[in-house]
Amino acid sequence: MNKNPIKHETINTVIHWCTQSELLTNTNYTLALTGSRSFGYATPSSDYDFEILCESNDFAQICQKLNKPAATTGIRLRESQFGIEADRAIDLTLHDRRYVENALRAWRDEPLWIWQRAVPLHDPAGWLASVQQRFSQYPADILQRKSRSTLSPRFPPQRAWHYLQSGLGE
Repeated sequence: MNKNPIKHETINTVIHWCTQSELLTNTNYTLALTGSRSFGYATPSSDYDFEILCESNDFAQICQKLNKPAATTGIRLRESQFGIEADRAIDLTLHDRRYVENALRAWRDEPLWIWQRAVPLHDPAGWLASVQQRFSQYPADILQRKSRSTLSPRFPPQRAWHYLQSGLGE
């Protein structure tokens, strides 16, 4: 059980910033809480991890506004860059939805684990709920391939534990 509950003031502050930000004006975006606060593993010193996901054309426009290369996989902002004060550090990362979906389609373990546990804070089109449903379990062939590699001597025991704990293989 998480002994360090999420501070709703911090979440509300980030949501408010997103609705007021010129970066996100006229953008169809999803805002999600990820990291230890969404997983239930937060400690008193844990930061807040927020992800903003948008369509490719919107992401390209945001990259242009921030003078970032359009080929970037994500743009990480710190609270000092967007004027939010909170009780803990805030990481806010903007992603192209296509980048996240490609990682999930490849059945990469870490993105699967993160996005299955992400908490949607603003998702008017239901994009995150759809992704969580589509990638809720490994397909049989992928699970079989991963299970074989789990038994190989090169596979660290903690990854085998991950498969048992993740629920993705059920």
